Amino acid sequence: MADKVNLIKNGDFEDKGAHWSGNDIEANHKEKAYLRNGENNRVAELDGHRGQETVMEQSFEVTDPISTELTFDSALRNAAMNDAGSDGFTVEILNED
Repeated sequence: MADKVNLIKNGDFEDKGAHWSGNDIEANHKEKAYLRNGENNRVAELDGHRGQETVMEQSFEVTDPISTELTFDSALRNAAMNDAGSDGFTVEILNED
């Protein structure tokens, strides 16, 4: 089986918001700051309050056809439970051709 190719740069947010563009990107904290679970993984906050929207995007080139997968972990911050929106997430994969 071929090695997986990681197309997304800084997908673990260890370099905070580097390689990401958009609005309201907050990738300065570790998971434990939001979930109080003791985990040290760096994460990005997506606003989940009513009427707020976070956009995070990056572009990359795929030179040869590949088959891969996109995985995405999410959790609602404990402090936001009373004011959470209900729109969920939208993930778009766009082809410029």
